[in-house]
This record gives sequence, structure tokens and C-alpha cells, in this order.
Amino acid sequence: MTSTACSITWPSIEGISSACPWAALQCSTLDSGIPIEHCPYAWPAAATAPSVQFENKDPRGFAEFKRMLAEHSALGSANTQLGVQRERPSLFDLVEDMKRLTVPTMVLSGDEDWPCLLPGILMKQSIPSAALSLMANCGHTINLEAPDEFNRILGEFMAQVDSGRWPMRDPRAVSASITGMRT
Repeated sequence: MTSTACSITWPSIEGISSACPWAALQCSTLDSGIPIEHCPYAWPAAATAPSVQFENKDPRGFAEFKRMLAEHSALGSANTQLGVQRERPSLFDLVEDMKRLTVPTMVLSGDEDWPCLLPGILMKQSIPSAALSLMANCGHTINLEAPDEFNRILGEFMAQVDSGRWPMRDPRAVSASITGMRT
């Protein structure tokens, strides 16, 4: 049986401008033909709002993370933004495809990773074999902010998948009403 662990990001490039202004700025700046060496951001800009929880929990670890991120190629970062982030379809365009997935799926996000919360719920609602787990007081760098909890959640997920105990959603559980009443 195949298992899938999902890390989710923004639903589309259109959503980036509000959810992640630095990525939208990066894409628009690169589209304008400004040489990458004149762009003062790239991946180090990723170490902002979604990672502030990491910085607060572990300032030294966060500084190391930011230092390592800054070593990434600016051109590679630009190509990722232009070739992946900008070009991939919106999650909203993939809902019908997600509804057909049967592979065990764990959608895992920090509850302070605001750009990822609604896309995570969308994936949970759309993928009949998906579970959604939110890590408390974590941002986008959940595996670095709370490695023990991250490993525990993924370990339990993989154990259930490996033993054949990962469930498909029971359609009776899907309701728009918290009381179960039908309209």
C-alpha cells in the first residue's frame, strides 16, 4: 500500500498575493525581467510570518534555519517560484481529482500557518481517505518547531497504513449540520 504525507501551501498564485505577499512580489519582479541578483529576497524571505513561531520557540535554531536558507541559490528560488508556484493549478481546480483519491493521506499543518489552514480543510473535505492534523502553536516549519510531535503523528499514520487500518471516510460522517439534522 502506498502512503502519502502532504505538506500544503497556497491554493494558487492568485491566492499568493494576499496569503504570501513576498512570493507574489518575487513572481511579479522576476516576470518584469529584473535580474535575480538585484532581488533582495528569495528564500530568506520565506522565513517571515509563517515561521515566527519557530523564531519565538528557538531563536538559535531559527537563526541557523535562516542562515541555511540564505545559502540556497537565488536563481533556483526564482525558478521554483516561476516554474512551480506560479504554474501549478489551484487546489480549487483539483477538487474533483482529489475526490477520486483513495491513497491514505495525512494533511498536516501548524495551526498558526494561516496560508495553509483553509487549503488543508479543503483537502480534508475533498479527499475521502484524508485525515487532517493541526499542530498547536506551530507555523509553517512544523518538523523543526515540534519534531517529536511531528514524528509521532507521521509515525502513527504510517503504522496505520502499514497495518491496513487506515480508513476511508464513512459518508454518514459528512454533514453541514453539527446536529445531524437534514434540511
